[in-house]
Amino acid sequence: MPELHLIHTTVNGQAYERETEARVLLSDFLRHDLGLCGLHVGCEQGACGACTILFDGQPVRACLMLAVQADGHALLTVESLGTPDKLNVLQTAFWEKHGAATVNIPASLPALADCLRSGALPLPEYIAQLAARFAAREADVQAFMPEPARFDRLLHAARQLQARYPNPAARPALFGVAVGVKDIFHVDGFATTGGSQLPLEVLRGAEAPSVTRLKQAGALVLGKTVSTEFAYFGPGATCNPHSPAGQPHTPGGSSSGSAAAVAAGLAALTLGTQTIGSIVRPAAYCGVAGFKPSYDRIPRAGVIALAPSLDHVGVFAADVAGVQLAAGLLANSWNTTTAVAHK
Repeated sequence: MPELHLIHTTVNGQAYERETEARVLLSDFLRHDLGLCGLHVGCEQGACGACTILFDGQPVRACLMLAVQADGHALLTVESLGTPDKLNVLQTAFWEKHGAATVNIPASLPALADCLRSGALPLPEYIAQLAARFAAREADVQAFMPEPARFDRLLHAARQLQARYPNPAARPALFGVAVGVKDIFHVDGFATTGGSQLPLEVLRGAEAPSVTRLKQAGALVLGKTVSTEFAYFGPGATCNPHSPAGQPHTPGGSSSGSAAAVAAGLAALTLGTQTIGSIVRPAAYCGVAGFKPSYDRIPRAGVIALAPSLDHVGVFAADVAGVQLAAGLLANSWNTTTAVAHK
């Protein structure tokens, strides 16, 4: 019999209570049981005097708290909430008693994909953990283009995906995997800036086939990753995730955000491009696996061109196994036969 705990919530003077197991999504309680959205409970505990959350009698700060033990004491908090993404850190979990506040997302793309397809890592919980990691790291790394309510959108897309594939055996290869897409690729529903200040309407285009192939494989688009201006020299705001505190180092370019996102654990797979060294260089700087296939092996359509005769579409992942999985889904006529070395 699972141990039950009492959540007592007061929002705008209205009291609510619920008994629950320790492992429950706070966002599900607030949104589904109470019908509330994140910003309604986005104040610090005690800041307005009207909105508080008690877990087994202990106060919890709704938006600052990333994870708590079952005794209600916060293990990890975010002290600065300056962006809409951080204000939506209600994709948060209560962890089992004395559980660690670590984010249990497999780093390797094949392992993550297996967990999501099988349900060993439930998709809503994955989104919750990803949001917690995003809140903890993105402000320093700045791998992604800003997007208000990013995780509201992602959670909605995840629910639609689950409804489409209720049977784990029928789920596609990248079911639920959140991917980053360099901001020179066109993606339906997202603006493309190319790292520039040009009006958005002059850069519109049809979705890149590479992005469509990832979606068809079940991937969810986490967002656009920062690119140098038109994949050339002008750097964006992205910092190398391995930089010492207070000493920001370059992540390499031009696919800077895509490499940094994988290195920071924000995405298990990202799309990038290379004309000269824009995949292999940031992969080396950030310590991840980057793959630049042969020319046009992954279609270049739907991508802002720098030098059409030299541009290549490629991927970043945490390891070679992740790159291999992605390449088999993206590359034309991919050969899955494993070569055998003869001594």
